[in-house]
Amino acid sequence: MGSYGNAKRYRNRYNAIIFVTKRRLRIIRLKHQSYDAWFYSLFENLKSVEYRKNYKMKYLKYIFLSGLCLSLVAGCGTGKPDSIPDLFPATVTIKKGTVAVADATVIFTSTGNNSGSWSVSGTTDSNGIAKMNTTLGSWSGHGVPSGEYKIFINKAPVFTSVPMPTGIDGDEAAKQAYEQEQAKKKASFAKEIPSILTLASSTPLKLAVTSGSSAELTVDVSEYEKNR
Repeated sequence: MGSYGNAKRYRNRYNAIIFVTKRRLRIIRLKHQSYDAWFYSLFENLKSVEYRKNYKMKYLKYIFLSGLCLSLVAGCGTGKPDSIPDLFPATVTIKKGTVAVADATVIFTSTGNNSGSWSVSGTTDSNGIAKMNTTLGSWSGHGVPSGEYKIFINKAPVFTSVPMPTGIDGDEAAKQAYEQEQAKKKASFAKEIPSILTLASSTPLKLAVTSGSSAELTVDVSEYEKNR
């Protein structure tokens, strides 16, 4: 009985060890499987990130190449149209006494046979100098075709209105008086450019642009004040 009991006890221990061992091996296998799954998921995510990165770089590369091609095409399309003759530098300086007249629009109109579908204009800078450009549709180039031109100048008068006094919003009479006073001041506000210089039909300004040379003209608008 004693030897049988010892054998049974040893067998139970053996079975317990086998059971525990199998259980531990199963846990280890499951852990390894989870580790494998985790590493696989990480790899897939990294691969996905790398794919998106590569896709993004590829997309940006296509955008860059497309923009480059468009710029090259646009650059090739900005050549001077065949209908535009050779252009030569021309500048107009506008002043009032010793003060430069800025932001004035200077327009050339041909008096000869060189007129075409293009236009010639320029805007004075802070020094009163306008560099003339020739424009045809969306194309624009520095310079002017040779020929004789009449020149007229325009500049909108700058009128700074006085803010409406506070407290008169509900007073219709005071509001109407304020608006009438502002309109009167605006009507009497003197233009910086005399009227005679603002129309092609009345302007005495002329300039000849010759081939192979630059043309310059300086205009003192104060000399035409009497014809305002």
